[in-house]
Amino acid sequence: MLANALIGLREGLETALVVVILVAFLVKINRKAALPLVWASVALTLFLMPSLVRTEPVATTATA
Repeated sequence: MLANALIGLREGLETALVVVILVAFLVKINRKAALPLVWASVALTLFLMPSLVRTEPVATTATA
């Protein structure tokens, strides 16, 4: 379970890094008008994320 939490933390940090790079790029090329769209996308993702997470183990069937 700790391994899964660490993987989730790593993925979250990686996603945050991508968003920060995107925001920095938009600011550098003077496209600040696009920033609300980026933040709206982040907010929508955070809103929808809990519905995409599986909380039950996946049933597996062995085929011979």
